[in-house]
Amino acid sequence: MADTFQSITVKKEPVSPCGSPGRKLMNEAPLKIIVVDDEENILQSLKMALESDTHFEGAYFSNPEKALESVITTSYALALVDLKMRPLDGLELLGKIRSLSPETIVILMTARGSVATAVRAIKSGAYDYIEKPFEFERLNLLLERAAAYHKALSTLNRYGLKRETPASGIDTRNPAMLELLKTATRVADSTLPVLIEGESGVGKELLARHIVRNSPRHDKPFLTVNCAAIPETLMESELFGHEKGAFTGAVRDRRGLFEEADGGTLFLDEIGEMPLKLQARLLRVLQEGEIQTIGRSRPQKVDVRIIAATNVNIEQAVEEKLFRKDLFYRLDGLRLSLPPLRERPGDIPLLIDRFLKAGGREDFPLATEALHLLLNHSWPGNVRELENTIKHALLMAGQGRIEAEHLPDRLRREAGKENHGELLSLEAVEREHIRKVLALAADYKQAAAILGINTATLWRKRQRYGL
Repeated sequence: MADTFQSITVKKEPVSPCGSPGRKLMNEAPLKIIVVDDEENILQSLKMALESDTHFEGAYFSNPEKALESVITTSYALALVDLKMRPLDGLELLGKIRSLSPETIVILMTARGSVATAVRAIKSGAYDYIEKPFEFERLNLLLERAAAYHKALSTLNRYGLKRETPASGIDTRNPAMLELLKTATRVADSTLPVLIEGESGVGKELLARHIVRNSPRHDKPFLTVNCAAIPETLMESELFGHEKGAFTGAVRDRRGLFEEADGGTLFLDEIGEMPLKLQARLLRVLQEGEIQTIGRSRPQKVDVRIIAATNVNIEQAVEEKLFRKDLFYRLDGLRLSLPPLRERPGDIPLLIDRFLKAGGREDFPLATEALHLLLNHSWPGNVRELENTIKHALLMAGQGRIEAEHLPDRLRREAGKENHGELLSLEAVEREHIRKVLALAADYKQAAAILGINTATLWRKRQRYGL
């Protein structure tokens, strides 16, 4: 019988990262999992449930800052994190865990009514989320999938297989995107700074690399820094470097990123998160072409082109005194705006094909229902979310056909919410699906291949449905 707690129902059934619950491969070490929730009763409930399972070795924290300290010193396979906490909320903790330990698979716990926030967290790299209250059996299944995903990724890394897509180009046939690429190519020859704006996951760094590849600096250093991932106390030293003895802990000289990028390009991602003090120093680099290393008496000349990116409204940040107006005007000369993936649905099949090929599948191994979910998802995390979804599906499907069950649950949940209360005939569903595939495919041959039928059958269905 299940043990009932205030916010979750715990069913003591062990989870196996290798397959069905309760089975464990011989000699397989337990997976390390960190659980963070500032509600002690929930934390203790989860601890009781997970400690009864020999597949996991748990660490439990009610203080998210203490949990973060543990992430620095310990390599965790999984993280189960509550969304609403203090002093760090789940979104902040997620970002810091992803920065410190990219291989940790993070699952968010959220109360009812906070699902929209949890979905936004997917953009930052969360694997999935689960709504409170929940039965532990449901969490069992989610942890099982996450553990299998972590194991598959670890296998890829162990054999040195590359997880990133090999091509660095931007796949699109969207008119607005094509025009944007033309503009980006035109500004590549300039030495002026560039400001790229767009939602998380749209490909801002990819566009920055496109600019550099087409510039005279293409064979010079291209360095990137995420301004949101580096603590404010370390960012100044990271960017400008320091001399030995400049401050406590400075035991040797360190070259900053500006010095290392001399002659090339520095990509400042999420520049809206840069502290005001450092914004002033960046402005001096742009105006004078020189940096002041910490502990060094004289400034040093550098030749670095700045490409900055932001997913926030910088103009609003200027109005709220969170971003310097003079720095904004310096960056605003060449501004490029990347549209979200939902505004260019015709690119989804191109991107799916690209990510499948990057995963070693030259065919198009998608079942119709799986493709329907992919084409109709809103993609709040944009291209990054789509890429991670395809990686996940390939790992779950192995060498077989990708079915809907191999996709993350959130896609099916969203599809269920959209169709809630709307009962359509099978013919209506088929007509709408064929219409979308025809709109997105390059030609009838590709549309027929995506649908899993021949061109003659597709022609007959078009006639039948008036498409």
